Amino acid sequence: MSCFGNIAKLNLDNLFMELKKKKTAYQNFFVIARKNVTKDNSKLKFGEISKIISSQWNNMTPEEKKKYETKEEDI
Repeated sequence: MSCFGNIAKLNLDNLFMELKKKKTAYQNFFVIARKNVTKDNSKLKFGEISKIISSQWNNMTPEEKKKYETKEEDI
């Protein structure tokens, strides 16, 4: 492969990373909450887990939700 092939691949990789959308606060919360809910309720199906997490999210104040606007790794 020529060096131009590597340059083209690097440019496409950079473009993909720029186009990748930022996760929403709810998505970040869902990832974290799902770990906790499945740990406590390992036999629940995905839909049931989603309902529990959705209920938790809806009962949170805007201030509590705000901390999930950052990346999951930073929480």
